Amino acid sequence: MERRRHPHAHRARRVLDLARRLEPGASEAARACPEATAAFERDCAAAWVKYFKQWRVADAQKRRRIEQLQAEGAVEANVTSSFAGGGNISGSSGKAQATKEDIQAMLDKKRG
Repeated sequence: MERRRHPHAHRARRVLDLARRLEPGASEAARACPEATAAFERDCAAAWVKYFKQWRVADAQKRRRIEQLQAEGAVEANVTSSFAGGGNISGSSGKAQATKEDIQAMLDKKRG
């Protein structure tokens, strides 16, 4: 979906990936793909340009950190969410076992 809404951002990222450049604003990156960078900055809103540039750097940092943690033996924790506050409708296993009717009854009770 992002590819259709922001084709220049997708194209610029692809060119940067091929050139092995991380920061699109760096002069080396601009030289690596001047047409894609110029089209991206010309045709996209300034806020999106800034967002995509920051996202690219943050995503690379996140991936490096995950790799580092995995190398250190960290294990990924599976996290699930449940209803907050009163009205716990989960079973003893911790998995939600409520039906649509149970949830509606809980809402009706809270509404009074």
